[in-house]
Amino acid sequence: MPYIFIDTLVIRDGHAQLSRDTSHYVVSVLRHRVGDGLELFDAEGRYYRGTITALGKVGVTVRVVQETAPRRESPIELVLCQGLLKGDKMDMVVEKSTELGVNRIIPLLTQRGQTHYTRRRDRWRKIAIEAARQSGRVVVPDIAQVMDIGSLIEMVGSEGDALKIMFYEGQSKAARSLHSESRAAGRVYVLIGSEGGFTAEEVAQAEANGVVITSLGVRILRAETAAIVAVALVQFLYGDLG
Repeated sequence: MPYIFIDTLVIRDGHAQLSRDTSHYVVSVLRHRVGDGLELFDAEGRYYRGTITALGKVGVTVRVVQETAPRRESPIELVLCQGLLKGDKMDMVVEKSTELGVNRIIPLLTQRGQTHYTRRRDRWRKIAIEAARQSGRVVVPDIAQVMDIGSLIEMVGSEGDALKIMFYEGQSKAARSLHSESRAAGRVYVLIGSEGGFTAEEVAQAEANGVVITSLGVRILRAETAAIVAVALVQFLYGDLG
């Protein structure tokens, strides 16, 4: 059954009217007709099962019933803090980290970053919506405004109960040491650098603010690869992966 995100779902008398764009997707792409079933979720994480009752000029009408959402969200609140990447690399990080269960993505301006400005936030939001739909999630990650790395470190440093992890290729301590960290953390921040990685100054500031510094092994990974591996590793250790 198709799984569709609705930003704002308005229900009257048990029926929802889909937007023009969503109706076009349902009719022209999915080739659905009256009587076909749909699964809908909205920006509030609500989940509905529905049946198409009409295909009109103003859009598709669906009879909906709210149900308990499928349990597909991680037990941890995972926040990916990602140094801005060039081209479509950031697109891939948004897509794959959404599939892996992140709750929020914070794009970062870092000292070695080669990208210092972006207007792609709306694009990343659309990518996150599609990735959430594809993976059956009922939560679309929040795409935050771009932050400076220094401000981000100060912000996470003030959250005493959260687990903060910076993956840095210059660190000799391997990620297996994370086994010793608290597994009860409700929120976990994962910090990944841009193409040039983090500077020693950024690492020192992070460490001074209670961020755990670790590495992903002896091989140097591309930034986009590191992000995906790091999120998967954290979900394995503290979340629901495996």
